Amino acid sequence: MRVLLFAGIEAGGVEKDVAFEDVDGEINDAVNAAYRSRYGRYSGATIQRITSTTAGSTTMRLLPR
Repeated sequence: MRVLLFAGIEAGGVEKDVAFEDVDGEINDAVNAAYRSRYGRYSGATIQRITSTTAGSTTMRLLPR
């Protein structure tokens, strides 16, 4: 499912209009692998929370407009 939300963001004194797009699949696998690599020293319960389906459902891509 592709859901687009539009907003403005500011970082480092620069303002830009962006779209937020929901992402699925391979990107979540890559994000989860990065979390496991970085936080693997923490408990299994911690890793499970940050790599769960619920957590993955909040992953979005920023697209410039």
